[in-house]
Amino acid sequence: MGPNTLVEQYKFDRDEAVALWTRFNRVFSKLDHYRNILSEEVKQRKPLTNYFGIPVTVDIASAFSAVNAVIQSTSACILLQAVGKFSRIDNNNDIRLFFTVHDEIIFDAPSSMHEAIPRIVTEYMKNEIEGISLPIKFSVGKSWDTLKVLE
Repeated sequence: MGPNTLVEQYKFDRDEAVALWTRFNRVFSKLDHYRNILSEEVKQRKPLTNYFGIPVTVDIASAFSAVNAVIQSTSACILLQAVGKFSRIDNNNDIRLFFTVHDEIIFDAPSSMHEAIPRIVTEYMKNEIEGISLPIKFSVGKSWDTLKVLE
């Protein structure tokens, strides 16, 4: 991805795309270096691992595929760690882990517990990597289209 992709696929103005890409690379300056390292490792058919040391398969010799595979694999591990922590929760709370969707965990709980959910779930699921706290956001509702964000 780069300014051309932003223009062609996302319909950004050319100057805006270049400015956004320049700002992104300035803020995440080490990402380009990391992308180059991963790209070289893929080209040399070296095995890649995610943050947790789990092997990641990348078939396409591109930096984007390599970075994306590593990030997605790491994200999946973080989600599974959270599920594992929550599975040890005291079941008297009437909060059930229902299922996961991408980077979300869906819980089932009576409406009387909605205000308590952030405190209870955060207690079991807070996580950080390299000193960076990972955010936990909450929404409640009877269906996807009625979800309301809990603050």
